[in-house]
Amino acid sequence: MNKITTLGIDLAKTVFQLHGLDCAGKVVLCREVRRTQLMRAIAQLEPCLIGIEACGGASYPWVVGQVPRWSSATPTCRRNT
Repeated sequence: MNKITTLGIDLAKTVFQLHGLDCAGKVVLCREVRRTQLMRAIAQLEPCLIGIEACGGASYPWVVGQVPRWSSATPTCRRNT
């Protein structure tokens, strides 16, 4: 598998969609994971930029609370209005 440089995570209540791109912007990962599998799936990846998209009913605060466990980066929250 090509190295993932950017990972997008679409959050829902129980099932999350992972979408990984390489440095050329080519899709190299498209996977659905359950909440219990998310941290394990991310831990298996090389360090990369992670973008999180969530709707109002998603478990976004839960994921942001988990970030320090597997990243040295500080989460940046930006809300699109």
